[in-house]
Amino acid sequence: MHRFAVSLFLFAMLGIAQAQTIKLNTANGSCIYPTGTVTSDPATPGQLVATVPSGQTPSGAGCASTTTSTSPSVVFGPASPLTATASSLPGGTAVADSFTVLPLNAVSCTAAIATASGTGTGSLTNGSSICATPTACARQTPFSLPATFTNTSTTTSSTYDVTVTCTAAVGALPLTTASTVTVTQAAASSGGTPVANFTFTTTGLTATFTDTSTDTGGTIGTHAWNFGDSTTSAIANPSHTYAAAGTFSVVETVTDSANGTQSTKTQSVTVTIASSCPVITSTTTGIAHFSQWAGPQKVYVDSGIFTSKTVDVGSFDAIYGTWPGQYGVIDYFLLPTSNYLSMKFTVPANYMTAANKPNPLYGAYESGETGNKANYSITISTTCGDFSNPATYSSTSTVVPGCWKNKLATKGLLQWNATGSTCVLQNTKTYYLNFINADISLVQPNGGGTAASTKTSGCTNGSCELPLYNGPGSWSKYTPQ
Repeated sequence: MHRFAVSLFLFAMLGIAQAQTIKLNTANGSCIYPTGTVTSDPATPGQLVATVPSGQTPSGAGCASTTTSTSPSVVFGPASPLTATASSLPGGTAVADSFTVLPLNAVSCTAAIATASGTGTGSLTNGSSICATPTACARQTPFSLPATFTNTSTTTSSTYDVTVTCTAAVGALPLTTASTVTVTQAAASSGGTPVANFTFTTTGLTATFTDTSTDTGGTIGTHAWNFGDSTTSAIANPSHTYAAAGTFSVVETVTDSANGTQSTKTQSVTVTIASSCPVITSTTTGIAHFSQWAGPQKVYVDSGIFTSKTVDVGSFDAIYGTWPGQYGVIDYFLLPTSNYLSMKFTVPANYMTAANKPNPLYGAYESGETGNKANYSITISTTCGDFSNPATYSSTSTVVPGCWKNKLATKGLLQWNATGSTCVLQNTKTYYLNFINADISLVQPNGGGTAASTKTSGCTNGSCELPLYNGPGSWSKYTPQ
């Protein structure tokens, strides 16, 4: 007599010996015994025992031999019971769970979900069919059966019977095995009271947001962000890079997953262009050093109508318009006594060499006739905030030769040119227009050396007014052709 263990429940007639043809399905084919019986195993509840009388000759490609002297090393049906990732689920809509089962030598296997109690429903993500042929069913790794369950009742839990049924043999009396697990889903929450909140950090133009919202008595279902520049996000903890420096009103709205109650939090977020400009040591009492004045600042504009605007003072184009900007405009900067102004600009292609350019082509920056409260120094360089004298540091200074002026007073002037040997600018190159209320005669390249403030008693609240006039020059109304 030969006995074969089967690791699942017999779907019908458990415990009753039934004579039948025994057909074992393997990956190599079938192995058929003309007569055999299947009974429950009293020693191991839930397992089956197949008994084949001796003296039979099995047939089929799946047999280990052509006689019963060697028993096939196979079992009927699934080799492991059906198991669930979680047997207790929270209430709500589309709550996920997953099940696993490993069939062996089965003809086919299917799965089903039935609601045993309550009003909830369950569904199998990939449908009811697990495998439909012996070859498909014969695998070494378990099948994963993802499912979702919905219980929207706020008063009653639901239970579900999840069953996998495998046809494990066919013959005079087909053998069918099944395994069932029960899953309980709690009643759904009636919802809570959300309170939106968030923190943030900034690096250059990038802001990183961390949601700190709460929902007493419920859970937050969705997050909706508006970054204040017409862009949005729906993730909990987003990052956002702005196109330009500025202050933006950022709004987060959170929604309770059950009752739809919403809460909104608004905060102002300021981002600036990350500065690579050097820090210059000061020799002036009360001023430790000079660093770049950057980011959105209020600038007062006199172009016939005196007004104010908040712009990124690190950008020439933001202040005057695309370089060389608007002719004849005077911008009044309240430059802090411990800062310098460094405005970036790029010379357009063909600008200095166009056939229709003025002859000579030049431009200038000068302080206003009145209003400036301290002598200032001005340079044009190819790196940010370079005040070193190119005549002294010819090999290391990035200041354009001739574009270095120290301690200018009212109507002090720096002039750039298209040709010649003094302060000549080139097509497509990027420059920085630098101003500081200090003596720069001892400043070295890369922020070395020292500077002495030129602030006077006329500078108030830690700032010195600097009226900067864009002009005169021959570039007014000139467009390269």
